Amino acid sequence: MTTLERDAALARSLYHLATGTLSWLDDHVTGDRDEPDVDADALARMRRSVDWLLARLPADERARIEAGAADAASLPAVAGIFVDVQWWVGACDEDEIDLHVAVKTQESAVSHLLGLPDDQRDRFIELLDELAAAEPHAGRRYELLVFAFECGLVDDEDEPQHEEPDQREWVRPEDR
Repeated sequence: MTTLERDAALARSLYHLATGTLSWLDDHVTGDRDEPDVDADALARMRRSVDWLLARLPADERARIEAGAADAASLPAVAGIFVDVQWWVGACDEDEIDLHVAVKTQESAVSHLLGLPDDQRDRFIELLDELAAAEPHAGRRYELLVFAFECGLVDDEDEPQHEEPDQREWVRPEDR
């Protein structure tokens, strides 16, 4: 597999996982208890943020991504969207996403990442570092830097040595 083919496959996989996460959360909006497991308004806000990010891409790139045909050029944007979705899930209050649903969501994402072929997993880790280096927002930069460590993609000795922000609240891309 060429580098471009590997990056395209990784982009498609990450986009499918990000959108699949949101779709899976849709199934929990009604919940099986008196209260829903996922707040519909919170989920709608996250979807709007993903749409906002996609709207900033060139039209042809956005169309390829939305059609499930992300290519190597789409990889940075798709990886950023994936991390944003996971950051949001992890940062939500329990009234937005029930804790057991948030944990299952994150465990599923980690399982998927750990199941990637070594070259794709290594490329994703490399890309997280590239995205962090270019990220002007301190909170998101931190999330990008620690993502691979927190998911178990890198060893403990590779833990990033960066100061944790006072609060690790998710910040909508529109606001950063």
